[in-house]
Amino acid sequence: FINVAEEDGSSMENAFWKSQAMFYGNGGSTFKPLARGLDVGGHEMTHGVIEKTANLLYQDESGALNESFADIFGQMIDGDVNDWKIGEDVMQSGGGLPSALRDLSNPHNGQASNSPFYQPNHTSEQYFGSQDNGGVHINSGITNRAFYLFASNAQVGTAKAEQVYYKALRDYLVKSSKFVDCRLAVIQAAQ
Repeated sequence: FINVAEEDGSSMENAFWKSQAMFYGNGGSTFKPLARGLDVGGHEMTHGVIEKTANLLYQDESGALNESFADIFGQMIDGDVNDWKIGEDVMQSGGGLPSALRDLSNPHNGQASNSPFYQPNHTSEQYFGSQDNGGVHINSGITNRAFYLFASNAQVGTAKAEQVYYKALRDYLVKSSKFVDCRLAVIQAAQ
């Protein structure tokens, strides 16, 4: 569904998956219409795939894995193997906004740590608060960066990496999986 508005009728600056459909707002001061981003569509569609495979709970680390797998496959669907950014086609410019919503190669995204566009890139920077369902969007940068490092390795490449991550999602992760479980699942899937 496109042209989705907030309950008060204002323009929605979001896109989301719910049950059996994708919903896209028209943006505003931060985003352009969100349906214009192929990686955004791939991200939302992947939430449906996640729901039908590992069904990762949308809370804490399992929720961050949920968001990360959606970012990873959204980026893979976008098609440019040298482009590690998500949402670059939907970002408004200026006002201190980054060029993309998220960057798998650099989760800090060129932003200060208090920016909503900054993500940790390692568990040493992990967020442990209650905001954002325990950091589902915030901490997804940790697994995004791990995928980037794996996929950009010349001996692996994106074609193999996406197959390994899909197998890990489908065959080895469960609703309550955490970051360590994802690491083990990726190793098992790669083997």
